[in-house]
Amino acid sequence: AVYRKFAGPEPQEVKAPSPPSTAAPRSRPRQSAAPVALAAGSLHVESQPVGATVTVDGRPYGVTPIDVPDVPFGAHEGKVDLKGSAPSTETVLLSADAAAPTMNVTLSRTAPATGAAEISSEPAGAIVRINGTPVGQTPFVDPKMKAGSHRVEVVKDGYEPWSGSVSVVAGKRARVEARLRPTVVAALPTPAPETVDVNRIYVNSPAEVDTPARKISGMSASYPTDRASRLKSGSSVSVRLGFVVTETGEVTDVRVVESAGRIVDDAVLSAVRSWKYSPAVKKGTPVKVRVDFRQTFRAG
Repeated sequence: AVYRKFAGPEPQEVKAPSPPSTAAPRSRPRQSAAPVALAAGSLHVESQPVGATVTVDGRPYGVTPIDVPDVPFGAHEGKVDLKGSAPSTETVLLSADAAAPTMNVTLSRTAPATGAAEISSEPAGAIVRINGTPVGQTPFVDPKMKAGSHRVEVVKDGYEPWSGSVSVVAGKRARVEARLRPTVVAALPTPAPETVDVNRIYVNSPAEVDTPARKISGMSASYPTDRASRLKSGSSVSVRLGFVVTETGEVTDVRVVESAGRIVDDAVLSAVRSWKYSPAVKKGTPVKVRVDFRQTFRAG
């Protein structure tokens, strides 16, 4: 629209102001986000021998063989430790070009820490036991005893046993001195002298009599071939008797313990009853003894 404005001799034309625009603002096109690069990888750890504990930057993860996940790119300290072996530590670098490195470690056995132990006793010459095992006599020195506490026993005949402990420190010498005390032995009562019982029948043996009875006369029996069965070649029969030799050397109380038949038994009995002995003696006194006798007949 056009309006006329009178402000002076000539009219002037003025345009009406345009109404405000109601059109929606034009939006800018969205830009796609840039791709995010990975910043972590994994670490594979092996050891010889297996079963070693694995830590990365001081954090434990398990035992070998193992894959440690989500390890950020960069340098890390990997440690492999196994009891009885020297631990191994390595610096491992993970990057976009090496996102899954391997740490392979061979562990070496470590020698146990040792020290020296010196064990003496008064008097010397006592047996030394370490942890129950005899190891020698005092004065005793072990230059390579395992570090730690050990039980010590010191024993000697005629003395009371001594026991204690020794603490061995690696690279140092430990000393133990045992002062043994004599064993006190109570006086034993004097046994009463043994009396000789003249009515007792002792065994004809040095275990019961000082001098056993000994045959001094009498013939051995002959096989009664005229009355007994003839023995076959290589065969044999035996008669075993038990009898008592009196304190005068006479044979009495003859009994058959093992029979070879009545005829053979009678022949042996008849011969034995005629024997004469020197009597057994105990503490200077003649005594009765029981004698065990066997006679064997063997065919030629």
